[in-house]
Amino acid sequence: MRTLLLIHVFLSLAAALLLAAPKGAQSDVVDVFSSFEGWVQHIQDTCHPDPEEDGEDDDHLPSRPHQLTDEVFTKVLKAKKNSTLYKQAQEYGEKVIDIGKKVLHDRQLYDDESGYDVYYTYKSHGLHKKKRYGKPYKKQYYKYKPYKRSKQYIYEQPDPETVVYYVDAPPEEDNPTYRPKPKSHDSDYYPSPPKKKGTQPSKPSITYPPPKSSKPLPKTTPSSPPSTPDLTPNPTDEPLPSNMPDPPPGTIPSTIPSVDVSGADVIIVSKDGSGQFSTVQAAIDSVPVPNTKRVVIYVKRGVYREKVLIPSTKPFITLKGENSAMTYIQWDDTASTLGKDGKPLGTYGSASVTVKADDFMALDVSFKNTAPPPASGAIGKQAVALLIEGDRAAFYRCSFYGAQDTLYDKQGRHYYYKCYIEGSIDFIFGDARSLFVKCHLHSIATPDGALTAQNRLQPTENTGYSFAYCMVTGTGSIYLGRAWGAYSRVVFAFTYLDNIILPQGWNDWSIPSNQQTVFYGEYKCFGPGANSAGRAKWSKQLTPEQAKPFLSVAFIDGNQWLVTQ
Repeated sequence: MRTLLLIHVFLSLAAALLLAAPKGAQSDVVDVFSSFEGWVQHIQDTCHPDPEEDGEDDDHLPSRPHQLTDEVFTKVLKAKKNSTLYKQAQEYGEKVIDIGKKVLHDRQLYDDESGYDVYYTYKSHGLHKKKRYGKPYKKQYYKYKPYKRSKQYIYEQPDPETVVYYVDAPPEEDNPTYRPKPKSHDSDYYPSPPKKKGTQPSKPSITYPPPKSSKPLPKTTPSSPPSTPDLTPNPTDEPLPSNMPDPPPGTIPSTIPSVDVSGADVIIVSKDGSGQFSTVQAAIDSVPVPNTKRVVIYVKRGVYREKVLIPSTKPFITLKGENSAMTYIQWDDTASTLGKDGKPLGTYGSASVTVKADDFMALDVSFKNTAPPPASGAIGKQAVALLIEGDRAAFYRCSFYGAQDTLYDKQGRHYYYKCYIEGSIDFIFGDARSLFVKCHLHSIATPDGALTAQNRLQPTENTGYSFAYCMVTGTGSIYLGRAWGAYSRVVFAFTYLDNIILPQGWNDWSIPSNQQTVFYGEYKCFGPGANSAGRAKWSKQLTPEQAKPFLSVAFIDGNQWLVTQ
């Protein structure tokens, strides 16, 4: 008797699911569910085993779907092992399919203007209709839905060749290679940045003359994020060249901060519903204002297609991913994308993730702008993956994917450790004071590009970029840096340079006077692109004394804030 009751409950739940199917989402689920075995196979194909939920069950049946929150589903599946119960369940399953076909057929013939709904009741085992916004019109048992609205109902046998059954559409899979165009986005909270004092040339798209020498292109690592996050190697784990020297003791921290994600106060973001939030922005919105203590947001694996803003009123946020090869935050705006006001967003507003808050830290997360790489000379195609303008920010084992203007390192003091940064034109730019240690810079330029465009405008500004113990690889022929600001300052030290570096190494932004004011230096770099014979005469091969300030966290005052994070 108990078993029959369970089967009756299963019948009611299955019928409710079929009745909940919306119009317009076409599928062949009815064919899959034509037998009880088909239903079991469907569940086994679409549900992942969860041993913790199954408890001590030794058969590891698949976890029940989210529509059925009761344990009845698992018990009914187990009933399949008994041949007698299986026959009874199959008989009831056929009744469920018959009822479902009637309801779905009704939805095919009955349009939205009819003013009636069809529903199923377990008590009477019948189909009924009622007015959508009123009292029940008349209970009517029928085999097929009438096609005329009248008190005298006329029944018609459906034509199997023309009737299409509708059920829920399958959910979108979390595949990093699948990048649908978002239907809408919110860009009002990205105001234009304040203009800096002093004159500053606009930052156009780059058009380079063909390189003087033709060099064979090296073998490169993949330029797109993995299609299967669990199986793809993490680019931040790629080993540095064997002859890369180690930093002297006391200059660079040798460890990465440990972040505990098991605490009760940790905010968890998950696409499978196991966390408090399903989007990163919702988790950030939950942080109180003003925030005065460190808040950890743990983002589980998945592709989070959203535009994220961390406002200046919410400092001390740590964004911890499961792994940068598994956790992506991405969007696809460009500088020419129109905002809600009908005006282009500009480079500043194109960022997929914008961080305005101080004391921000990110670990094991990938930030990406999925806009396609622009053609040479294209206008308005700047596409920022991450914009950081808060002070005292640190990034550990993070990846940044884009093409033109990937990482907008705008202002503040920043630290990047074992990060992967990919782009084509000026893909690290801004006027921050930043130290990059053991990072992998990968060019996808076709044919030409530049690694940096530092925007120091005055000699009194204590800003610049230092790349120490890093690696540069990729395609195309690129500059180490372009003088976006008249006093631009960039240093590469103990860095492997592949044979993609143009012989002159540096570009004055076609402003000859910049050659007298910029500070572009190299110190003990190595690799086929490190030959200094053809370097621009106004660039520097540094002495040990000149290089020393750029080879320690003291360059960003890191001894004062890196440890306390």
